[in-house]
Amino acid sequence: MGELSSESDESSAIAAPSYRGLTWLLRAIGILDLLAFVAVVMPRSLMVAVHAQLHIGVLPSEPIVGYLARTASMFYGFCGVLLLYLATDVVRHRDIIRFLAVCGIVTGGLVLAIDLAEGMPLWWILLEGPCCGMLAAMVWWMARPR
Repeated sequence: MGELSSESDESSAIAAPSYRGLTWLLRAIGILDLLAFVAVVMPRSLMVAVHAQLHIGVLPSEPIVGYLARTASMFYGFCGVLLLYLATDVVRHRDIIRFLAVCGIVTGGLVLAIDLAEGMPLWWILLEGPCCGMLAAMVWWMARPR
């Protein structure tokens, strides 16, 4: 079993330099996603203030709004944790990275459709879904077999 482990480590070490950009991209997205954990514990008054600064209306006061904001933020934060873990060995995790990238491309399109259907501001529509989809496409391409 030790032989298999050393062969795997050796192949990862040889292939790793060609995936250096992918490793850094996953780390960058992962760290950005970690920032979402702040919203999990953010005081409601700060949520209201941030919402007002975005000029997207008044933040509803119903408990479901805070629940959805905090749980969605927690989900994004843990996505960041996952990306940082996957970045530790992109050769070994290449298949799951490419699978998640395809999910990200689909998510980008769906988020764009949701933003349009919900009447989000143009700057939001242009940034959220398209950026998600383009970053995921970059990850998919950078994780291609070499």
